[in-house]
Amino acid sequence: MLRRLQLENFKAWKKADMRLAPLTGLFGTNSSGKTSILQFLLMLKQTVESSDRALVLNLNGNYVELGTFFEIVTDNNPKNRITFSINWNQNLDKFYGMSIDIETKSIISQINNEIVPIHFSFYSNPDDSPNRVGSEIVFKRQTSGNYKVTTISDDDGIAENEAQYRSKFYEFDTWDPKYRTNYEAKDVSYYINTFFNVFHYLGPLREYPKRNYTWGGERRSQLGNRGEFAIECILASRERGDKIEHKGETYSLETYLAMWLRELGMIQDFKIDSITEGGRLFEVRVRQTEKSPYVLLTDVGFGVSQILPVLTLCYYTPKGSILLMEQPEIHLHPRVQAGLADVFIDAIHKRGVQIILESHSEHLLRRLQLRIAQEKFSNDEAALYFCEVKQGYSELLDLQLDAFGNIKNWPDNFFGDEMTEVFQMSEAIAERKKKAKLNGE
Repeated sequence: MLRRLQLENFKAWKKADMRLAPLTGLFGTNSSGKTSILQFLLMLKQTVESSDRALVLNLNGNYVELGTFFEIVTDNNPKNRITFSINWNQNLDKFYGMSIDIETKSIISQINNEIVPIHFSFYSNPDDSPNRVGSEIVFKRQTSGNYKVTTISDDDGIAENEAQYRSKFYEFDTWDPKYRTNYEAKDVSYYINTFFNVFHYLGPLREYPKRNYTWGGERRSQLGNRGEFAIECILASRERGDKIEHKGETYSLETYLAMWLRELGMIQDFKIDSITEGGRLFEVRVRQTEKSPYVLLTDVGFGVSQILPVLTLCYYTPKGSILLMEQPEIHLHPRVQAGLADVFIDAIHKRGVQIILESHSEHLLRRLQLRIAQEKFSNDEAALYFCEVKQGYSELLDLQLDAFGNIKNWPDNFFGDEMTEVFQMSEAIAERKKKAKLNGE
């Protein structure tokens, strides 16, 4: 689970320091920097997944396309460094690795329990080329009561053939012999590789429903950025025989998702049927009431196809996954938006997932506050932020939730100025009635 993210000089974020909880929510107006936080994590993930070991930072990959270093560094100033530190905890069964020390907010080597705070930075190369990025890791470790700082940069030992030595931002030990025996560098490389495998992403634009779906038996690890593989994932779960325990009963993924769709008041039931011999072509049918006939997913409202990937992401991905979502509430009725909070709470408690989302939904937030007041979710399990732009830079306001779900520092114009609009509407009604009376209407 991610515990803390500190970030400097990425896009509009001059500086950000975030505590992350089982449910982390980013709220704010358009272009306030919410999505950039998720983009940064996705940039790291696609760098880890890239097969190009000489690519220091993969800015344009499967999840995000960010252009050049010049375009992502704050103020487009190549002299600025993008710096970050990221704290997380994870159980490792390898002979080396790292774990988090919550008290000191630092990474501890499992080899000899030395404190090893680490930060990473990216910078433009000396010629300021926007397409050539350098990177650096700084270790600060304690030795006999003193701190020793070790810096590893991909400028160290650069030879004539630069591409031969340049490597991913966390894999310095792969190209320079003097770092191959440095356990700190090896730990970082292994730990980051394993950690970003648990990230799963769903973007704000979902795939349109289809009249039929082709599935060849694949067991996908990702649903796709648009949720385009959600039906394939449900079929893979069916073939594996996955089970979900709920209130003393056992559900398949398919029946559990149907239960949530019913709970949210969207449909009564849905099913996925094979329509060809051998089971390669499938269709999704739903019924809206117990007495309704089953109809194709394309023949009902758009909302079902939009929420199905969200539900599948929460219950198909492995336990302990980190789920990144942009606007999970898009195209959904306010009642269903509120119900998403219950889905997320259930997935967090039942499957140990961590959810990081950006949203514009007041209804989702209000339901979350209600569940905290009802003691169905702890305020410590939530980290909520309001993003806003001040003097050209994005800033975070940490929303302070008390044990009763109240936000003690509710921002101005959080979801618009509702009270002012109600007052203006009352004035407009009074003015129209006054005019009607004068006109004898």
